[in-house]
Amino acid sequence: MKKNIGKIKQWANERVGGQKTQTPDEFQDLQQKTDARHSGIDKLHMATNIYIKIMSKKADSVEEKSKVLPLESLGSTMKIYGEEIGTDTPYGMGLVRFGNANEKIAKAQMEYVSRVRDDFLFGLSSSIEEFKQYQQLKRKLESRRLDYDAKLNKVQKSKKEKPELEEEMRAAKEKYEVTMEDINNKMFALNDSEDQHVQDLTTFLDAQLEYFKAAYEILESVKKDWVESSDKPSSRRKRTPIRSSTIDSTNSNSDGANSDNGSADNGSINSHSSHNRPKPSKRTSKLVKSDSSNNLNIPTGLSRNKSVSSGSSTRSVDLKKPGTKIFVGINFFLKNFNN
Repeated sequence: MKKNIGKIKQWANERVGGQKTQTPDEFQDLQQKTDARHSGIDKLHMATNIYIKIMSKKADSVEEKSKVLPLESLGSTMKIYGEEIGTDTPYGMGLVRFGNANEKIAKAQMEYVSRVRDDFLFGLSSSIEEFKQYQQLKRKLESRRLDYDAKLNKVQKSKKEKPELEEEMRAAKEKYEVTMEDINNKMFALNDSEDQHVQDLTTFLDAQLEYFKAAYEILESVKKDWVESSDKPSSRRKRTPIRSSTIDSTNSNSDGANSDNGSADNGSINSHSSHNRPKPSKRTSKLVKSDSSNNLNIPTGLSRNKSVSSGSSTRSVDLKKPGTKIFVGINFFLKNFNN
């Protein structure tokens, strides 16, 4: 604890603006470059790990009580279903061949994942360990700098020359410079490892290229012997939209009623309108005269909710509903003119 008191005081003094030993500009530039490389390697290592886990993740098989790749499970299910249907049919044969292809691709996928893990990811992991050593050297350099600055301040503040303080200061400075040299060499080594990184990246590229090429060739071989479906119109499945029978029947009934009774609707319900009133025919004039002699009162308009009598019962009818106006008009005609 006593050894660290001087470092703590020096650290606190720097927080409030105290002087401290600065590293050369070239050293600082190299340090920034190394830190950026470290951050990139960390992220790349993390992303590669996630990628490998997803590519190699297994799930419960549909047909067997074991964990396999999803593509392998799909291929197995296709094969079993195709064999049940029968390979003498185009669909059954297609399922079996496609299922075999997916199982082969799943096997190639596992080989690809193994290569990426053993080569590219292993190289990244090795770099991560190298950067951990670099971070340890950074902390060591900072600790020795604080120790050197603390002893240097003691010598500068001492009113009398004290050989022991100067000796401690020189020893601390020597340790600081040695550590700075070590970290400088480490940074050069980390930034000069481009060739190894390029080699690992090339291995990754080759592995991925071979994997996709193998998958393409497997599927291409299946496609060459693929049995196409018949082009005859009778063999094609006709896909017709499914419509609601209730809506269709309602629309057809409503359309029929509107087309058949359109004149009755316009004549009986809207006869009260004085605007654009049609010229009455001779037959209508006769009916009106006959109705006048019998003292029948014909309403000039119908309310929104009209009570309609049918026999001995009376019910309320909503004129907003489809076909209601026609029904009210016919009922009104039968009641007043069917004598």
